[in-house]
Amino acid sequence: MTKKNSIEPSLIKEGIRQTARYIATNLAAGDGYCSQRSALERLFKMTSGSDYTRNGILLRLSTLDAMYSTNARMANYALEELASAIWDNGNKHEHDVMDRLLKVLNGDIIITDPLFEAKFGWQKNKRAERTLPSLVSKYAYYQALTYKSDYYDGFPIYDDLVCQVLPACVDGCSTAALKKDTSLFFAKISELRTKLKLKECDLHGLQPYDAMDAYLWRIGKLYSGNISLLVDVDDYKKAMDRICPLEVKGSGDEEEKFYRVVKSHYPKQLFKGMKNEKLLNTLYKHYKKIYEKEEQNG
Repeated sequence: MTKKNSIEPSLIKEGIRQTARYIATNLAAGDGYCSQRSALERLFKMTSGSDYTRNGILLRLSTLDAMYSTNARMANYALEELASAIWDNGNKHEHDVMDRLLKVLNGDIIITDPLFEAKFGWQKNKRAERTLPSLVSKYAYYQALTYKSDYYDGFPIYDDLVCQVLPACVDGCSTAALKKDTSLFFAKISELRTKLKLKECDLHGLQPYDAMDAYLWRIGKLYSGNISLLVDVDDYKKAMDRICPLEVKGSGDEEEKFYRVVKSHYPKQLFKGMKNEKLLNTLYKHYKKIYEKEEQNG
């Protein structure tokens, strides 16, 4: 695979700001991402404070797992065990568990926090031997959103799509390495945050890690060819209507072929007339800058 091109910090910063502006003004009626995010923010607020319980944690985790397709539920009792670990690890107080996770982010605890490293769940009569760092990071992300005044920077989501794009934004890492090593991911996302010198006032009220995640994740979605959640359901239907069904028929991996056809319709055929057309076109330019050589080499 061809090495990804680097993208200039000024370009990244402008892309993050434009993404933040779109989210801040469209949370009530934006794309699928905004709708999902609004629902999860409300759930976390409803299960916080005096309503913070072990069952509330389980409800949060189950909803996150379903909406983000992290598939923790595929291992029996994994969600129940993780909920108990969060409850116990935080001394039954939601700020305690966040303080511990933030130490991981700041490097005070190096990949030893039990929430990131412990194995959860069972398959038949055997321990599933499965860690859930992505789900834990999503939990921390929404916990930080719930108490924005306490967690100014927010918390980054450990996600395959972000791992795909991050090496183009910061030196000294590869997608494969980031997917294997959570401590490297947190170190590099922190390094990018420092390099960009993001401030909440630049980001329309979004936390820096929140805005960074939204930008990197969207470019990763464009790279994958899966535009679901990047647009609302009406625009998604219009986009699919523009793609001739005959183009995706034939032998081979149908899903991969479908996403390849979707990407071939970027940007004019697919994005024209979309409610967030301006943002999509900006993200497309950044995506092309990162992946142009890779895609030319097939």
